[in-house]
Amino acid sequence: IGVSGSTDPRIAVKFLKAGANDFIAKQFNYEMLLCRITQNLDMLDAVNYAKDLAYTDFLSGLHNRRYFFEQGNRMLQAQSESAAFTVMIMDIDFFKKINDKYGHDVGDEVIKNFALQLKAHFPNDLVARIGGEEFAVISLSPQHLINFDLINAFREKISHQMISTKAQDFHYTCSIGVSS
Repeated sequence: IGVSGSTDPRIAVKFLKAGANDFIAKQFNYEMLLCRITQNLDMLDAVNYAKDLAYTDFLSGLHNRRYFFEQGNRMLQAQSESAAFTVMIMDIDFFKKINDKYGHDVGDEVIKNFALQLKAHFPNDLVARIGGEEFAVISLSPQHLINFDLINAFREKISHQMISTKAQDFHYTCSIGVSS
C-alpha cells in the first residue's frame, strides 16, 4: 500500500504501476488504513487459496501433476550434477480390479490411504499424485543413492497393511520404479 503526502494527482498511478496494490493519500484516518490493510490481506489470502487449489490434488491432498513437474524442474535445475537426486514413480497394483470388485468409493479410500502413507514415509520429499493411481516422489536425500532399503520398506509396508471397508478387509500392493 503506497502512502504519500504529495498533492500530485499522478502519484497514485506511479505507485500502482510500480507494483503497489493500493494507495492512500495523507491525511487519512486510522479506520480507512485498517480497512485497506484488511482488504489487501484478504486478497492475498484469496490468491494463496487459489494457488493451493491449482496445485493440489483434491482426492489425495497431495501436490498434483502440474506442481510436481514445475517444482521438480526447479529442483533439478538447482542441483549440481554430483548432488543426490532420486525420482520414484509408484503405481497401485491392479487398481482397476479394486474399483471393479469393491467400487469406486473404496478405490478412493485406497488412494487416500496410499497418499497418507507416502506423506508419512517421505516427509522431506516432493510427493505428488500424477494421475489415477500413479504417484511420484523426488528426493534430494543421498541415502537413496547408497541403497534402496527405505524405498523397499515403503513397498513392503503397503503390502502388509490391511484396508478395512464395509464389505470386507483386503490388502493391496504397489510397484515402484526408481532412478537416481
